[in-house]
Amino acid sequence: MDLDASIPESLAYIVPSLVWWLDGQAFHRDHAWAFLNRAMALASDEHLAEIRGVYSDDDLRAALRRVLPGTFNPAAWAYWHRVLGVNPVPELPRRAISTTESVGVDPDYGRFLACRSRDPA
Repeated sequence: MDLDASIPESLAYIVPSLVWWLDGQAFHRDHAWAFLNRAMALASDEHLAEIRGVYSDDDLRAALRRVLPGTFNPAAWAYWHRVLGVNPVPELPRRAISTTESVGVDPDYGRFLACRSRDPA
């Protein structure tokens, strides 16, 4: 299945339980691999059974190869690699944080803005 396409309409009702902080319609039109990653990390057993009826194990393995850092916790990451027969389990993807490119960092001073001392006056 094309993981760059939208998810099937039959699974659209699951989206709000996975991305409650976003507009579900926008996420629904997003790439299927992002949906699968969220589902593998957060979905209920019932939803996963339905998702696995639509997507093959090869699709799930392909989605794991495209995961964004911060999507999985270590337990879910290890679980899905073992369930899908991916051995050895690769290291969990991590965010690369640069001290000058991160949110909340002042590039002129190279330190976190929240750590800046206040004027006592």
